[in-house]
Amino acid sequence: MQTVPIGTIWGGTRTYSAEYAPDIINATHDFIENFTDPKAAVIVTGEVAIDTLVQLFVVFFFYNGPTPPPGAFDKFNAIPCEVDNVKDQAYADMVRQIGITRWNTY
Repeated sequence: MQTVPIGTIWGGTRTYSAEYAPDIINATHDFIENFTDPKAAVIVTGEVAIDTLVQLFVVFFFYNGPTPPPGAFDKFNAIPCEVDNVKDQAYADMVRQIGITRWNTY
Protein backbone atom coordinates (compact mmCIF):
# COMPACT_ATOMS: atom_id res chain seq x y z
CA MET A 1 0.00 0.00 0.00
CA GLN A 2 1.21 3.49 -0.81
CA THR A 3 0.09 6.48 1.22
CA VAL A 4 -0.25 10.00 -0.09
CA PRO A 5 -0.28 13.01 2.23
CA ILE A 6 -3.38 15.19 2.15
CA GLY A 7 -2.77 18.88 2.66
CA THR A 8 -5.38 21.60 2.98
CA ILE A 9 -8.84 20.51 1.86
CA TRP A 10 -12.20 22.25 1.45
CA GLY A 11 -14.83 20.32 3.32
CA GLY A 12 -17.10 19.76 6.26
CA THR A 13 -20.84 19.48 6.81
CA ARG A 14 -23.91 21.60 6.24
CA THR A 15 -27.29 20.99 7.85
CA TYR A 16 -30.44 21.80 5.86
CA SER A 17 -34.12 21.92 6.77
CA ALA A 18 -36.18 19.10 5.24
CA GLU A 19 -38.28 21.74 3.48
CA TYR A 20 -35.41 21.93 0.97
CA ALA A 21 -35.51 18.20 0.21
CA PRO A 22 -36.37 18.66 -3.49
CA ASP A 23 -33.55 21.19 -3.90
CA ILE A 24 -31.05 18.90 -2.15
CA ILE A 25 -32.10 15.92 -4.25
CA ASN A 26 -31.81 17.97 -7.45
CA ALA A 27 -28.40 19.34 -6.43
CA THR A 28 -27.21 15.81 -5.63
CA HIS A 29 -28.44 14.49 -8.97
CA ASP A 30 -26.79 17.37 -10.83
CA PHE A 31 -23.50 16.82 -9.00
CA ILE A 32 -23.47 13.08 -9.76
CA GLU A 33 -24.43 13.51 -13.42
CA ASN A 34 -22.34 16.55 -14.34
CA PHE A 35 -19.31 16.94 -12.11
CA THR A 36 -16.58 14.45 -12.86
CA ASP A 37 -13.61 15.81 -10.87
CA PRO A 38 -12.35 12.79 -8.86
CA LYS A 39 -11.15 15.14 -6.11
CA ALA A 40 -14.75 16.14 -5.22
CA ALA A 41 -17.39 14.23 -3.27
CA VAL A 42 -20.66 14.67 -1.40
CA ILE A 43 -22.47 12.35 0.99
CA VAL A 44 -26.12 13.26 1.52
CA THR A 45 -28.06 11.92 4.50
CA GLY A 46 -31.63 12.37 5.65
CA GLU A 47 -31.98 12.50 9.42
CA VAL A 48 -34.73 12.59 12.04
CA ALA A 49 -33.82 14.02 15.44
CA ILE A 50 -34.98 11.42 17.93
CA ASP A 51 -35.89 13.89 20.66
CA THR A 52 -37.92 16.33 18.53
CA LEU A 53 -38.69 14.31 15.37
CA VAL A 54 -37.42 17.25 13.33
CA GLN A 55 -36.44 16.12 9.85
CA LEU A 56 -33.26 17.48 8.31
CA PHE A 57 -30.51 16.78 5.82
CA VAL A 58 -26.83 16.65 6.64
CA VAL A 59 -24.52 16.94 3.65
CA PHE A 60 -20.83 16.11 3.90
CA PHE A 61 -18.72 18.04 1.37
CA PHE A 62 -15.15 17.20 0.39
CA TYR A 63 -12.73 18.62 -2.15
CA ASN A 64 -9.13 17.41 -2.10
CA GLY A 65 -7.64 20.89 -2.37
CA PRO A 66 -8.08 24.25 -0.68
CA THR A 67 -10.67 25.61 -3.12
CA PRO A 68 -13.12 23.68 -5.28
CA PRO A 69 -13.32 24.74 -8.92
CA PRO A 70 -16.13 27.10 -9.97
CA GLY A 71 -19.44 25.32 -10.37
CA ALA A 72 -18.53 22.27 -8.30
CA PHE A 73 -21.01 22.82 -5.48
CA ASP A 74 -22.99 25.83 -6.76
CA LYS A 75 -26.42 24.19 -6.52
CA PHE A 76 -25.77 23.20 -2.91
CA ASN A 77 -24.37 26.66 -2.15
CA ALA A 78 -27.64 28.22 -3.35
CA ILE A 79 -29.73 26.31 -0.77
CA PRO A 80 -30.13 28.06 2.60
CA CYS A 81 -28.61 26.00 5.39
CA GLU A 82 -29.10 25.95 9.15
CA VAL A 83 -25.49 25.18 10.06
CA ASP A 84 -22.42 25.56 7.84
CA ASN A 85 -19.09 24.05 8.91
CA VAL A 86 -17.56 23.87 5.42
CA LYS A 87 -14.22 25.64 5.03
CA ASP A 88 -10.60 25.36 3.96
CA GLN A 89 -8.84 23.34 6.64
CA ALA A 90 -6.41 20.55 7.33
CA TYR A 91 -7.87 17.13 6.56
CA ALA A 92 -7.30 16.01 10.17
CA ASP A 93 -9.25 19.03 11.47
CA MET A 94 -12.19 18.24 9.19
CA VAL A 95 -12.23 14.63 10.39
CA ARG A 96 -12.29 15.81 14.01
CA GLN A 97 -15.03 18.36 13.22
CA ILE A 98 -17.40 15.74 11.86
CA GLY A 99 -16.77 13.46 14.81
CA ILE A 100 -14.75 10.66 13.29
CA THR A 101 -12.35 9.80 16.06
CA ARG A 102 -11.44 6.24 15.11
CA TRP A 103 -12.04 3.73 12.36
CA ASN A 104 -13.44 0.32 13.21
CA THR A 105 -13.25 -2.79 11.07
CA TYR A 106 -15.84 -5.44 11.76
